[in-house]
Amino acid sequence: MASGIKVGGSSKQFEAIERYETLVAGEYWRVVGESGNSNADIDDILLITNIDYVDNEVHTIWVRPHPSKIRSGTSALGFRVKDFLTTFEHIEQEVAKRERENRIADIQQRMNDAQSLLTQASSNPKLLDELVLRDVSNSTNEVNLPVVREPLPSGVIGAIKTQKVSALMTRGLTDTGVTQIKSAIQQQAELVSQRASWLQKKSSEIGQIAGEMTPYFEEQAAVALAETSEMRKHIEKLMEGIESLDLYTLKDVEVFSICEGESAPAEIQLTITQSVLYMDEELAVYFPVNDKFDCRDRHQFFEELPKHPDLIDQIFPTERCVVGMATTRHQHDYSTYHAITQIKLENENALVFFLVRDGENIYGVVSPNAMHQFTSRLFPSLDQMKRPFRGVGGDTITYDNIQYTSSLTEFEKMSLAYKRILILLCGLDHQKQLFGYFYQENASLEFVTQQFQEKYFNFIYDDDGTNMLSGKPVRPIKDWLIDMNTNITKGSRVLIKWRDCFSETSIPAAYERESIYHRREDTRNCLYTPSEPNDGYLECIVDMKAGERFVKLALSGENKQWEHRELNGYLSLDVAFQQINNPYSIVCLDRIEPDELKYYLHNRGARALNVSGINAIKRILALSEANLAEEMPTRHLLMVALEEGNIATGTCALKVISDAIAVFRCAYKGERLSLLCQDKNKYHQLLDQMFALAGESDGTDKVIALEQELGRKVVRIALAANGILVAYSTPLPSERDDRLIGFPWMVRTRYKSTRKGYKAQPSTFVQLHDKPANETIKYEIDDLTKHLFPKSHPWKTPKAKSADINNELTPITKLTSIEEARKDNIAFKELLDDYEAQVLSVSHKFVNDVDVFIPLAKVLAKNEVGTFGLLLSPIDALLHLCNSDVKRIEHARKAYVAAYQDKLKAGERFDRLSQEFSDSPLPELATPIVRSDKSSICEHEIWSLSESRGQLAKQPGKKYSMQALLDYNVDSYMILGGLGESLDEYFELAPPQDYRPCVIKECNGFRGSWDGYALYDLSDELMSVINRHHAQIAGSFDTHSQAVDFMRNQYVLQPQDDKKDLKKVFYTETDDFPPAWSPTQGSKSLEAIKAWKLEK
Repeated sequence: MASGIKVGGSSKQFEAIERYETLVAGEYWRVVGESGNSNADIDDILLITNIDYVDNEVHTIWVRPHPSKIRSGTSALGFRVKDFLTTFEHIEQEVAKRERENRIADIQQRMNDAQSLLTQASSNPKLLDELVLRDVSNSTNEVNLPVVREPLPSGVIGAIKTQKVSALMTRGLTDTGVTQIKSAIQQQAELVSQRASWLQKKSSEIGQIAGEMTPYFEEQAAVALAETSEMRKHIEKLMEGIESLDLYTLKDVEVFSICEGESAPAEIQLTITQSVLYMDEELAVYFPVNDKFDCRDRHQFFEELPKHPDLIDQIFPTERCVVGMATTRHQHDYSTYHAITQIKLENENALVFFLVRDGENIYGVVSPNAMHQFTSRLFPSLDQMKRPFRGVGGDTITYDNIQYTSSLTEFEKMSLAYKRILILLCGLDHQKQLFGYFYQENASLEFVTQQFQEKYFNFIYDDDGTNMLSGKPVRPIKDWLIDMNTNITKGSRVLIKWRDCFSETSIPAAYERESIYHRREDTRNCLYTPSEPNDGYLECIVDMKAGERFVKLALSGENKQWEHRELNGYLSLDVAFQQINNPYSIVCLDRIEPDELKYYLHNRGARALNVSGINAIKRILALSEANLAEEMPTRHLLMVALEEGNIATGTCALKVISDAIAVFRCAYKGERLSLLCQDKNKYHQLLDQMFALAGESDGTDKVIALEQELGRKVVRIALAANGILVAYSTPLPSERDDRLIGFPWMVRTRYKSTRKGYKAQPSTFVQLHDKPANETIKYEIDDLTKHLFPKSHPWKTPKAKSADINNELTPITKLTSIEEARKDNIAFKELLDDYEAQVLSVSHKFVNDVDVFIPLAKVLAKNEVGTFGLLLSPIDALLHLCNSDVKRIEHARKAYVAAYQDKLKAGERFDRLSQEFSDSPLPELATPIVRSDKSSICEHEIWSLSESRGQLAKQPGKKYSMQALLDYNVDSYMILGGLGESLDEYFELAPPQDYRPCVIKECNGFRGSWDGYALYDLSDELMSVINRHHAQIAGSFDTHSQAVDFMRNQYVLQPQDDKKDLKKVFYTETDDFPPAWSPTQGSKSLEAIKAWKLEK
C-alpha cells in the first residue's frame, strides 16, 4: 500500500490526494464492513489466498477464514472485487503477524495453565478431590436412604484394609454391618471413578486447546502458497502449451495404416463428425459379430473394413474425413478375471481413437492425451458449452456470480481438450500429410484458425443434431417391434431367439423334472434343445390353446442317464414375453416390409444400439427378402388380375397384394403361396379378399346393422383370409358371466355373403386384440381400448371360468363333520383314524404336515383366484375335536406322538400347546387364509396336506367381522353355497358390547420427544390414513379393554444392576400424555385417551 500527494501552483496548495493499494495474493486485509458471512466478522484479519481474473481484469478475490473459525468443511470465502474493496481494508504485514502471534501466545498460555493444574491434581489427591467435587456432578439424582451406622469390631476394620474377605467373618458382624461395609466400598469405587473421569476430561481439554493452534500453523504454509500462486498459474499455462506442442510434433502419437490407395480430390473439404462410433455396432451390419466382441477382437474390424466398401461409406460420410471410434459400449462381464485385468479390459473397450480417411487411404490414430482417449465427441455440443455456466438449480451463472470464474475454468479445460484435437490434426497434416491436399499451399500455417476451418472444414453435428436438416420422423425400432408383435395370433410366423425364451416355466419339457439335489425349489437344468441354426434363431408358426399362444418345437438331447431322446416341446409365448429382456428375442414376421427394415439397419439414430439387435434385423431382413423373391411369380399373377379387372393399379395394387398375402399366410399357418397353384379354391379366396380390400364389395354397414338388431354393440369389423366379413361385438347381458370379475370376451360372428344378403354363422367368444395378423380391419370404434382383452386375466376362456366357478365347494360338509365329531365318540374316533392315516407318508420315513382347511368363499385378489377359508393347525384341530374331554385329549396325544420318532419332544410340544389352547368358536380359533385355486382342496376329507397359503390381515376397527376381512383384503368374492349371503350372519359374528374401535401408537422418544405408547380412537379419517400406509401403528382393537390387555404384555429387556442378566421392564399406565398427534400434514390433530410408559 502507498500514498501520493500532488502539489501544483505558486500557492502550493493541495490539488489532489491519491491513495493506492497493491492487491496481491499472500497479503492480509481487515474486515471493516458487514460481509454477509459468519466466517468474516468485523475486525477479522484475513489472508488473500487467490485472485481470479477474467480477460486480464480482477473478478473474484478469495480469502481464508480466520484460523479461530476454521472447522471441518470450512472453505475459502469469495468476494467480487467491488464488494471486497467496500468490505475490507489493507493492513501492514507486521500488524497481521503481531495479531497472529498474540493469538498463539494466548492459546499456549491456556494450555500451560491446564497442564499445570493436571500435574498438581495427579500428585495431590486432596486437591484432586476438591476439583472433582467442584467440576463433576453426580451421575444420578436419586435420593439414597441413610445407612444405619454401627460400631464395627476392630477385626472387621482390619479385614477391610487388608481386603481379605475371609477375615470379615467374625463375631459381632450383623446384617446392618454388612450393608455399612457395602456402602463404604461403593462410595470408594464411585470416588475412584470420578477421579479418573476428571483426569480424562482435563486431558481431552488440553488436546482440544493444542488443536486450536493447528490452523495458525497451516495458515503460514498457505501464505507461501498464496504468494507463489501467480507464478504457479503462469507455469501451468506454459506446461499446457508444451503438451500441445508435443501433440503437434506427434510425440507418443501412434499412427497406423489400415488400407492404402488413391487420395481424395483436392476440392473435397476435411469433414469431422461429432459423435463417437463403435466397432461392434458398425461391423455387425456387414459381418457376423457376437455379443462378446471386445478390445481383443479389434483385428476383425481392421481386417474386414477394407473388404466392405459399403462399411467404409457407412462410417465415413465423405472421402476426406475424421471419425472417432471406440470398441464397444456394451458392459461385458469380466468378473472371472483378476481385478487389474478387468479394469484394463474395460478401459481398452472405452478407448477412443481416430479413424482418418483420405480417398482410398484409411489410417488409425491413437492420441496419448487421456481426454482424447475417453472423449464422447470430437467437438463440443451446444449443451456441453452451456453446461459449465448452469447452476445446480438450472439457473444461469452470469459474470456477476461468484461461481463465474470456476465455471469459466471448467469451460476452458473442456475447450483445451477440443483445441488439442485440432492441434493434433494440424500435426498430422504438417508432419504426415495424412489428409492429402485440400487447401492452398500458403495456408498451412493457418490450420487452427477459425477462418481456415470455415473455408476448408466441414463439421457434421451428428450427435446433437445442431445445424442439420430434420428428416422424416420415424418411430424408434422398439416401438416398431411392439407394433409388429401385437399382430401375433394363431397362424402367425415368428422368429424367436430360443436361448432367450427358454425357461422352466415357458417350456417345461426341455428341462429335467427335478434338480440334481431332488429339491423342487432348486434350478433345473435344460436337457433338450432344438436343432438350432448357427445364429440361434428359429422360425416358427404360432398356435393357440385355451387362449394361450405357443409354438411347437422339436427337441433332442440326453437325459441324466445319458440316453438320447427326441420329443416335442411347447414354448409358451405369453410366458416368454414376460421373461425376456431383449426386445428382439421374439419378432412377428407377418407384415414385415424389407424396405422398412433396411432403414432401421442403416440408420444409427433409429435402430437399437446393440449387436444382438442388429443381428436380429439382418436375420429378419434375409427371411423377408427370401420370402419376397419366392412369392414374386404369384404376386405378378395377382397384380395382373387386379389390373385386368380394373380393381387397383400401381402402388395401391401392391399394398392390396401385400395385405392379402399377410392375412392369407397367417390364416393358413404360414403356408407358402405355392399352395395356390395346387388349390384353386384358396386362390379364389385370395382374389375375393383382394377384391374386398380394394373396396369393391364392402358390406360393413349391413353387418353392423344386423348386429345392432340383435342388441349388440359392434366394436370391429374385419375381413378374414377367405374374404368373409367378421363382426366383433359386445355380449348380451344374458351371455355375460360377471361373477368375481367382469366378462372381457367379445362375440365373434362370421357373415357369409348370399344372394339375399349376409347370413350370420354360429358365434363364439374370443379375446379381442389390438391388431390381428390373420384378418384385415375394415371398421373399428374410437374407444376400442376398453374392449381389448386385458394383458393379465385369471382365465383364458369363458369355459374355463365357468368350470372353475361352477365347481363349487360345499363347506357345510366339513363343518357338519367337525360338529358331529365334537359330540359323538364314534365320529371322533373315525376322524382320529383319518389323521393317523394322513400324517404318515407312504414310505413311513417322514411325517406329513397336515391341517384342517374349511373353504368359505371364492376370492379374487391381484388378478389371481383363490379360496378363502379357515385354517386349523393339527394340534389345534385335534384339541377342538376333543371338546375339552380329558379321555379324548389322551387319545389325541397318543395319536400325535405316535407318528414321530422323537416321542419325548413330540409329547412336550403337544402338552405345551394344550396348556395354551382355549377352545373358542371356529372364527376365533382358526386363522383366515387364502389358498391358491390350484391347491387340491377336498370338501369331503377333514384332514389335508398343508400347502402354500397367504394369511389375511384383519380390518382395523372391525376385527370381529369376517365380511370386513374379505372387503379389506380381496378385490371381489363369492360366498360358497350353504353359508347364506353373509359369513358374519352364518357364524353369528357381531360387534362386542363395549365396541369402540381404537389404535395404539408407539412413540419412540426420538430427539427427546415423548416416549411410550398412546391410545387413540379410530376415526374414519385415521382409518383412511392407515389404509394408505401413511400412519404406523402398533395395533388396532375393537374395544379399549382389548387394547389394555395388549399393553399388559408389552415390555423391554434391560440390564440389571450387575449388567449381566436382562430383566423385563413392563409398560404401566400414566397420566403423562403425549402431545396431540397429526397422522399426516394438514390432518386433524388427535388427542390420546390413554398412555403407557416404562416402569421406573
